[in-house]
Order: sequence, then C-alpha cells, then structure tokens
Amino acid sequence: MSHSVLLSRLKLRHLSLLQGIKRWGTLTRVAIEMGISQPAVTKALSEAEDICGGMLFVRTGRGLVATRLGELAIAKAELILQELEVWGAQIQAVQHGYADRLRIGAMPYVSVELLTQAVQLLYSRHGIASSITQLTSNFLVQALTKRELDCVIGRATALTGLEGVSYEILYEQQVALIAHQQVVRRLQHRQISLADFVDMQWILPSEQTPVGRKIAEMFHKANLTLPVPVVETYDPGIILRMLRHNERLLAIVPLDLAHDLERRGGAGIVPLAFDWNLPAISLIRRTDSKLPSSEELFAQILRELSAAQIWSV
Repeated sequence: MSHSVLLSRLKLRHLSLLQGIKRWGTLTRVAIEMGISQPAVTKALSEAEDICGGMLFVRTGRGLVATRLGELAIAKAELILQELEVWGAQIQAVQHGYADRLRIGAMPYVSVELLTQAVQLLYSRHGIASSITQLTSNFLVQALTKRELDCVIGRATALTGLEGVSYEILYEQQVALIAHQQVVRRLQHRQISLADFVDMQWILPSEQTPVGRKIAEMFHKANLTLPVPVVETYDPGIILRMLRHNERLLAIVPLDLAHDLERRGGAGIVPLAFDWNLPAISLIRRTDSKLPSSEELFAQILRELSAAQIWSV
C-alpha cells in the first residue's frame, strides 16, 4: 500500500467509521451514531477494506471483531483523529489570541500553589492556555499514552512496564500530619508520637495508593493497628472541609499540600516527625514529543518553581 493511495483515497469518514465499529461492534449502531444509512456504512467499510487491501473485521456472535489488519487500521485511525482533535483545540486557542493550548494532567497530591503559579507563568510568559485534569497517576499516564494529555505531573511509579514515556524528577515529597487548627495549637509544645493518636478519627487514602501503602507500613512498624478511616479519600478539598468541622479528625498528606491547606485556613500541621518520604513528584511526557514545544516551556517553569519550593514560602 503506497502513501499516495492513502492520501488520495482515505477519507475522514473512514477513520470515524473504524472508531465507531470498535466502540459499538455493529454497523446498525454505527449508522445511528454517524447519522447515515446502514447501506452507506456498509459501503464505507467496503471502501476502507479495499484501501487497506484485506478484511478489517469478521462477524461473530459478539458482533464485528477486528482482524490483525483491522487492529492496525483502528490504531492509526484513533491516532489521526486524536491529533485532529488537538489541532482543532490549538486552532481555537490561536483564534482567541493564545500561542497554544497545553493539556496537563496532575494528581490531586500535587501542590496547588505549584500548579497555579505554573499555569499562570505559562500564560503570562508565553501566551499558552491550558486545561488541567486531576486523577491518580495511573489514570493520567494511561491518558497520556492515549494522547489525551500532553504531559502529567505525578509519580513515576505509574510507569512500570510502559514504553514510550519518560520522566524527570521535579521534587522529593515529604509528609505531614494535619488536623484542626485548635488541635495544632494545643500540641505545639508537647512531646508526641504516633501512639498518641490511635484513638482519633482518621481520613486516609486507599492502601492501593503510594501514600496509603506507606501509612500502613508506618503503623505496622510502630506495632499499632492501622485505623479504619472515617472517610477514605485523597481529595484535598474534602479533607480540608472535614478537618475544619471536626477536631477529632486527622489526615496524613504530602507536606507541600499541607502548606497549601494551612494557607487556606481551618487546618494546621501537627509537629510529628516522619522518617519516610513519598515517591518523588515527576514530570511525565511521551518520548515522541518534539522540542522546542509547549511541553518544554512548561517543564522549564516547573523546574524553576520546584527548585524554589514555592509551596513552602
């Protein structure tokens, strides 16, 4: 199959058709979703198979299933459609006076101060608009590999077994115990240990997360039973709102996030020392990113802010 044949015969409708068949598995449903007749869908599939030089799907009891040639065609179709979506967003950004638009993924435990200053500087220095998606690192990295995001600020532990992505460490992340401000004031000049808080109520992340695993290890090493949390969450907003209204609640969060929450009022950092850190916060990108790019400009800003540790100022 020559490059010229693909350029002259392959149309966007063929790409949308392939994506639709993968999603729905039946030509009837694809026709409904595309707003065309089923004979038109059948014809378009026949054209796509003729262009690719073989069958793309076989009929089974579960609907249409892609052949090896079909899997290749679908993968390329999705890649092209995703790039077109990005291109459309960039065109819209430029039409509105921006230089570009960057799609950023950030895990909830990334400092709000860092993220806010970074996107503000990205715009003020370079005129680049941005969108921010907040999920756990595992989900964000999956979105990055699918080209749904341009870069991710998260933990490189999510990259295990993945190819086509790279990372650079931005900063090491320490941990802190936080509580209602009144509790923090009462504890300021006391000698305290983890055992002093076993009867308190806790907000904890899932044990499936890096923080959750570290917390479980900490209680085990101290020969203490891991508390059953009142709420299991890593959402900073929920943690802060609950701490503001309950003096018996405690939470363990990254130190940079603890400073963020302290500035917002209602919670403070309990003077309990920890002998462990969390996995570092890293900037994660696809290895096919072409430099110089908006991602690299954003990376330069993140390096600058991380070196200054602006969240602790």
